Formats: sequence, structure tokens, C-alpha cells
Amino acid sequence: MKLFRFTLLMLILTVCILISCDETTLQETPPPSPSVPYIITYTVTESSQGTAAVSMIRYALNDGTLTTVLDPTLPWSRELSINSGNQAFMEVSGRLTTGNILLRIEARSEGNVLETSKNFNESNANFSISDTLDIEL
Repeated sequence: MKLFRFTLLMLILTVCILISCDETTLQETPPPSPSVPYIITYTVTESSQGTAAVSMIRYALNDGTLTTVLDPTLPWSRELSINSGNQAFMEVSGRLTTGNILLRIEARSEGNVLETSKNFNESNANFSISDTLDIEL
């Protein structure tokens, strides 16, 4: 009989402890998405039959700041790293006599390739062309 009472008392205490325990759910903040670096290639070219004078090229760095190159020689190209979630931006201005000017932005990372380009082909005209490429995961 004493064993029965002891077992019953232990069972009641266990149930009371379990009922009185406050369940709190820990909500972990998910880690931020890893920033994947992309190799960006900015390129400006003119057609082989063309005559152009590019006076300015402006392009974005990884932190979003713009850098300017004055009176570049064509073909012109720069390669740098930009993390995903940022934008690659380039602007080109000058004067085209004949042919065409091609602005191209390419982003490569882990087998992914993103690209955009713009072409200007209006002879005997001043030009200012720009393009933006969103770098996403």
C-alpha cells in the first residue's frame, strides 16, 4: 500500500511539473543571405568601321560609388568584384561620327552569367548612354 501511494504521489508530482512548465519557443533570426561576389566586366567598344570619340566613362564600384575615366582609349574594359544585392552601373558619353558604340556589362559568379548591353549607332551625333545590371542571388 505504501508503494502504491508513493508511486501515485510521484506520478502526480511529475504531471504537475510537466503542466506547470512554461513552454517558450525560441525564434532564431535567420542568418543574412550570404553575399555572393560577382566578377563584373564593364566594356565599351566601337565598331571596326566606326569613328568615335568617347569623352567620359562612369561606372559603379562595389560600394556603389561612381568613378570616372576621362578621354579613354577604345576598346576600354574594367574588371572588378561586386557583391550580390548591389547594382553594376555604367554611363558612356562622347561623339560618334560613323559606326556604333557598344556598352556592355557582364557579371559572372559560380556558373551564373548576367549581362546587359546598349548600342548607339546614330552617325554624326553626340551621345550619352547608360545601363544598369541588378546583381541578385
